[in-house]
Amino acid sequence: MLWHLSVAGDLIVALCAVPLLWIEYLLLRPVSKHLVLLAVLFNLVSLAVEAISKLFLLVVMPTLGMPII
Repeated sequence: MLWHLSVAGDLIVALCAVPLLWIEYLLLRPVSKHLVLLAVLFNLVSLAVEAISKLFLLVVMPTLGMPII
């Protein structure tokens, strides 16, 4: 059960980072629109890779003998 909570928590952290990224964009847009768009792009790619790597933790569950809920 703790493994399920850990994976769910990791995915929630990645989802909560999206609104923070939007706030970062709104705050830094007046400085340089092109640079902030590049930063947002890199952050979105990073979040996507992180979320996919956390989903691969679900693949380990059958090996450990735990059912996937």
